[in-house]
Amino acid sequence: MAKVTFTTPIGVARYPKISEPDTTGDYADNKFKTDVVFSDADLKALKAKVVEFAKKELPNVSNPQMPYHEKKDKETGEVVEFMRFKSKRKPLIIDAKKNKVPDNVSIGGGSKIRIGATLGTYSKGKNVGVTAYLNAVQVIELQQGFSVDDFEDYEGEGYEVEAGGDDAKSEFDL
Repeated sequence: MAKVTFTTPIGVARYPKISEPDTTGDYADNKFKTDVVFSDADLKALKAKVVEFAKKELPNVSNPQMPYHEKKDKETGEVVEFMRFKSKRKPLIIDAKKNKVPDNVSIGGGSKIRIGATLGTYSKGKNVGVTAYLNAVQVIELQQGFSVDDFEDYEGEGYEVEAGGDDAKSEFDL
């Protein structure tokens, strides 16, 4: 089985499980993984690379499974196309200047990243296709989620926790 190693253009991480494997939820598979949303032109070029690889490595398979997907956003109705990368091993994670990112830094959704990937084939029963292995991640712009520092003090009247508020009852307490 031949493999093709490549580096992707910059894309946006979607549901990344890069810093830790995916161990909880309906889709947990104990793998490191991320979906990456690329520009239309970049995704088209990546799809062409995957299709060419599939034709060469799986010539007798008429409709192999591929590592690119599309999902309809439930709120906006917009179709989002992305490519999925995954691995059993933790990928190398580097910053924009190729410095190793510390293990305690969590790569969040919305981060702009590039992937060092390898295309390979798989066959599990009736499932035959191409996979994109997640070997390395270069973080161009980091998003880690929200913290208290992302907020400013509210200038008007508003809810404020009273000192020793641990024993305060809410209107929902029975």
